[in-house]
Amino acid sequence: MASTYRRKDSPFIWLKYKAPSGAWKNKNSGYRWDNIGDRQQAERLAKKLSLEEMSIKPIKPMGGWDWVVPWIGTKWGNVSEPNSTANRYGKYFQRWLKFFEERDIPTLSAFRREHIDEYLVWRKNHKGNRNTGIHEIKFLAQVLDEALNRGFIHQNPARKLRLAKDDPAEKLPWSDHEIAAVETALEQRDRFGWMHVTFLMGYYQAVRLRQSQIPLSCIDLKRQIIEYPSASVKRFRGGSKKGYSQPIYPEFYPLLQEIITHRKRIDKSTLCDIPDHNNGETPASVQWREFLDTLGFSHLCHHGLRATWITQAALRGIPETLAKRFVNHASSQVHEIYQKITATDLMPMLDAFLLAGQARIALPASKVIEAD
Repeated sequence: MASTYRRKDSPFIWLKYKAPSGAWKNKNSGYRWDNIGDRQQAERLAKKLSLEEMSIKPIKPMGGWDWVVPWIGTKWGNVSEPNSTANRYGKYFQRWLKFFEERDIPTLSAFRREHIDEYLVWRKNHKGNRNTGIHEIKFLAQVLDEALNRGFIHQNPARKLRLAKDDPAEKLPWSDHEIAAVETALEQRDRFGWMHVTFLMGYYQAVRLRQSQIPLSCIDLKRQIIEYPSASVKRFRGGSKKGYSQPIYPEFYPLLQEIITHRKRIDKSTLCDIPDHNNGETPASVQWREFLDTLGFSHLCHHGLRATWITQAALRGIPETLAKRFVNHASSQVHEIYQKITATDLMPMLDAFLLAGQARIALPASKVIEAD
């Protein structure tokens, strides 16, 4: 790559660059160090020479994909750490590898812009929606940027795509009937198994699916507090990136004690063991989807339990500030999205409104005046 440098005996800016022969060359740019405009022009000239170098040098052979996972680890941390950005990007990369294999794209340099359209269709056929595909395409753009910097490719076809996302599917609150039916089915299926625990944590504590896999050491039964480390919450949009704590819902407390006793008895250190897609297991979200479908609840999803709690909090008059703190929402705008108050929910309010109005306009009983 071309660069600028200073010579002790010269007021001019000098350039170091690589000639087409591969030999390093030096030349006077004609611009001066004591002029800010000249310094900017010299930097532009150095960039131009760098681009010329890129256009004439051969692309390095990829030789494989071994560099990507270590790069993810260097940039974002341990790929094996659950719920981390590195872990999520590692999963994205595994999906891209599968796509490349099926489409016979042996190297990143063979990737073309038209493959983006193919990927969105392919991702839909592999249980991923458009928005998920777009997130994975954005990650690939970062991989290609790094490949560009390393000289594996000359351009990044995944940049400036301006792909429009679909409106996210609504997370509908669960009715009392649906909650009872699911709870009964899970009790019979595998009491205190991972799906039962994630249901209870979603219903009583309003946590997201993977947050239920919390270390037992983070649950303080004496103080009746659950502490969520930042690693379990930082990946979620709309929430604070910091760890947080919340009180244990009183009705849940006896059940939680039982779960903890059960987990310790089988020598487990977390509240549950959620299936890991990296180990070849069916993703937890897919298993939840299939389970709800068997009950005839295709309109529901686990995340709807969070919407259930937030909606009920609003209907019961819990101040939004406190509700946001309990569910760890940093944004009021995001929090309001979870409030699914229906017209039927408003009927008790109208009854109270009418009663209050009648009390206000009621007149005192009139005195009866007897005639002489």
